[in-house]
Amino acid sequence: TIVMPVGSSLLDLDSLHTTCETLQTARDILGTRSPQAVILPSRMAPTKVSTEVLRACEDIAAEMNAILITPGIAQRAAIADAAGQAEFVWNLAGAGDAAEMMERACNQIIETLGLHLGHTY
Repeated sequence: TIVMPVGSSLLDLDSLHTTCETLQTARDILGTRSPQAVILPSRMAPTKVSTEVLRACEDIAAEMNAILITPGIAQRAAIADAAGQAEFVWNLAGAGDAAEMMERACNQIIETLGLHLGHTY
């Protein structure tokens, strides 16, 4: 499984296109052993660009037979803080809705892929 995060900028969207081209090459080579693709919108904000990126992600997911995690992950300081501290966001005091968004996205990926790990994140 390949999880492809895509931020809320047109540059991130361009990078997603490049990653998808590489994924398609891998799928052509691997055939039935092809990796499943997951598109995870991140750093989403209530802006026109974010809306355009989400629409493009929907189109790309349909074209690539990929899973689109919705609504994705909004931009939150706690998520950036967690990365800077090499910690999971849900372990940070006061992470609030950032932790909930991250847990929801992780669980959605696990459930969608049919993984049975015996626990959730």
